[in-house]
Amino acid sequence: MKEYLAAVSGGPDSMALLDIYKDKIYAVCHVNYNKRETAVRDKNIVKQYCKKYNIKFYCLDVSQEMYESYKQHNFQTVARIIRYEFFLKVAHKAKKKKILIAHNLDDFAETAYMQQVRSSNSLFYGIAKNNYYNDLLIERPLINKRKQALEDYCIKHKIPYGIDETNSMDIYERNKIRKLISSWSLLMFEKYIKQINAFNKKNASKLKTTNKWFNKWSESKYQNKVFIKIPNVIRNHVIYIFLSKNEIHGCSSKKLEAIAKFICSDNLNVDYRLAEKTLLHKNKNNISIIKLK
Repeated sequence: MKEYLAAVSGGPDSMALLDIYKDKIYAVCHVNYNKRETAVRDKNIVKQYCKKYNIKFYCLDVSQEMYESYKQHNFQTVARIIRYEFFLKVAHKAKKKKILIAHNLDDFAETAYMQQVRSSNSLFYGIAKNNYYNDLLIERPLINKRKQALEDYCIKHKIPYGIDETNSMDIYERNKIRKLISSWSLLMFEKYIKQINAFNKKNASKLKTTNKWFNKWSESKYQNKVFIKIPNVIRNHVIYIFLSKNEIHGCSSKKLEAIAKFICSDNLNVDYRLAEKTLLHKNKNNISIIKLK
């Protein structure tokens, strides 16, 4: 039974994923961000592969109006929201509950490094093998495979793929970190992964409790009375998750503690300044993020 959707960009990672799991994939989701000339080439690579193996092909061509509607200046943040909302829409249309994404071990390392640079308040570094986006289960079966191994797979099995030339440009934070990590020796890379895995294992129990409380708080629409019940030892971590989901990074432990006190205080209809144009608003019942123009 073909129970999966698959997110396929046309790069070697996702094309390897598509080929390896093609017998389990019902439909492919492809996003054309219209930000580079080679995007059409990648779209056609994916489309032709799907046609060859009788896999349904869904494509989202992102317009400038779509970008502007999100009122965000960070392209990668907006792009992530757009693609995951697209995946969710296709999943509901196709009546599927699972999607495969081709994140690999290099992606895991890059994300972990970025998280470490931004903050020391996370209880998990890297990318989870499985998680949810609303009711859509995201699975990453290649998370322990190196990027080069996936490209080698495509070459060996004559699977067409495209290379996104912007990945080598220093236009995004991730690209700079990617270049740094690619310069590491195999020994350095393996040592770093071992350190991250040890950190994650050490904090697994605490993370489970933190996620449980965050989900409870989220389901209550961030009610103050629910937050007050969260154990003090994990309050900072719950706030960290809340801020991360709203693309707010780099808050120190001291600032997280100040935010916790703000939420627990008796003051109502007040704001806490999170960033230059971002406020945390507190009313009688709950808190919310306010983005200023």
